[in-house]
Amino acid sequence: MYTRCATSIEPDGSLLEGYEYQMHEIWYDKTESNISTFMNNKEAANGGGTNYETLDFNKDSRFVKVAIVHTLFSNRFTIDDSISRDGQVIGRDLVYVAQDILKDKLSEEKVSFINKKLNLIAVNGLEDFSRPVSCEQSSLPGSDFHELKEGDLMTFTCKLTTNRFPTVYTKAFKLTRQFIKSTCRPSSDNE
Repeated sequence: MYTRCATSIEPDGSLLEGYEYQMHEIWYDKTESNISTFMNNKEAANGGGTNYETLDFNKDSRFVKVAIVHTLFSNRFTIDDSISRDGQVIGRDLVYVAQDILKDKLSEEKVSFINKKLNLIAVNGLEDFSRPVSCEQSSLPGSDFHELKEGDLMTFTCKLTTNRFPTVYTKAFKLTRQFIKSTCRPSSDNE
């Protein structure tokens, strides 16, 4: 992600705008299990089932990769005593897995069903499929935001609801190649 101070929007320098590239894989569960059976599953965490975080989709024959989604996402970070984040999708590209590969692993009926669902994503290229999502604020990486150092983190605990099932996850931004040489300065009317 690339981020810059947005003094044209917030002259006090409290707003950063960032452009983030995201890549996601879409996998089809051949058993069509309810998402709640393995997402945030307390029984699975105690050894009583499959936990999403421990799954290796490439090695589990229940799952078939059907597409890769490339997304350009615009973030806005508001800096105060903590950091709040919001944003939106500004572009998306869907790359389908080759049909012959899918047909080797799934029935033609299932491939047709999957293609219809993927086409809905492709047609709605700017829709944010992560809604509703809510994220808590991140604490500041240090007492002075302008004194960032290599490797500092902005960490947001978020909750995404999919199929009416809430999933808690952490969205973290590791600050690397920081080029902050001075504070975000207010815009002057002469510029």
